[in-house]
Amino acid sequence: MSTSEKSTKIEPPFLVDPNDLAIQSFPDVDGEDVAGWYIQLQAHERGEDPRAALREAYMRRVFRIPAELRARPQWVVSGADKEPMRATGGHASVKDPSTWTSFETAASAAFERGTWPSFVLTAADEFACIDLDVKDATSHPDKPELWTTPEQRERFNAIVEAFGCYTERSRSGKGLHIWARGNIGTGCRRDHVEVYSQGRHIVCTGDTFHALPVADRLDLLLSMAARMSALDATDETTLVELPEREP
Repeated sequence: MSTSEKSTKIEPPFLVDPNDLAIQSFPDVDGEDVAGWYIQLQAHERGEDPRAALREAYMRRVFRIPAELRARPQWVVSGADKEPMRATGGHASVKDPSTWTSFETAASAAFERGTWPSFVLTAADEFACIDLDVKDATSHPDKPELWTTPEQRERFNAIVEAFGCYTERSRSGKGLHIWARGNIGTGCRRDHVEVYSQGRHIVCTGDTFHALPVADRLDLLLSMAARMSALDATDETTLVELPEREP
């Protein structure tokens, strides 16, 4: 087969959409992180299925998510706008366990939709997540007043080091999610920092920043929450990514 003939077969999902998984980084079989489009291109040149190769790399990445989270059947699929979705289709709810599923099922469904699995935090589990949200000229080009400042980034780094827990990059690759043990009840947020332990779903990417244990940090979490303004637990839009719809 000539080079020109081979190139005509390089079609979607090869780097055609900036939001496509093809531009994300995934671990190859040797554990080295490479671009999704490159994994597909290599598979194509070997005469293998590029989509299947990307799926294998995607699963290697999401299986970096801590085992204690993966073991719980509290997973939904993140929608295009981070809205919680059922693995079988339709809307999920952080209040309705019948709309949740296992990690493996959610991850498989998320891959098919070009997105990520999302863990539902509840009062019954022991986990909490600190969301360090980075906003910049790319995410908010017309609102420079919202851009994350150097001082805020320094504060983020200090929080990551203080907690010393499993930390991964957010879906955008800019923010960070710190996973710890400790239930603080109603979530809090202030100055681009959010902390939740129930009534929220957190998109998980497996894009590891610190490969550390999910450690018990209840005292630190309570101290942080005490210094942040509490959210109104009756306000649906503050506790989920988007206002929930009926499943």
